[in-house]
Amino acid sequence: VGEDGTSHQSIEDLALINSLPGFTVVVPADAIETAQAVRVAASSYGPFYIRLCRLKMPLVYNDDYRFKLGKAVTMKRGEEVTIIAIGTMVAAALEAADNLKR
Repeated sequence: VGEDGTSHQSIEDLALINSLPGFTVVVPADAIETAQAVRVAASSYGPFYIRLCRLKMPLVYNDDYRFKLGKAVTMKRGEEVTIIAIGTMVAAALEAADNLKR
């Protein structure tokens, strides 16, 4: 979690929550997706886990983006490599895709 360093960050929370029956898990990539995911969670039945970070993240979606629960988003098309990312790593994955293209 940013300034706290890696000793304060783990990923087992995703495995633990996914092992609980009935939970919906969402890991938004930016503020636009977070706001929409919170609205979906509030209007849905059942427990939700929305994993957030404390750092200010760059926007990766524009204002016409619409969050759809359970649907992956293809952000760039390519032919030789597939990069899959969630949450804070989406911006880094997009940068990696640009670097690979060059």
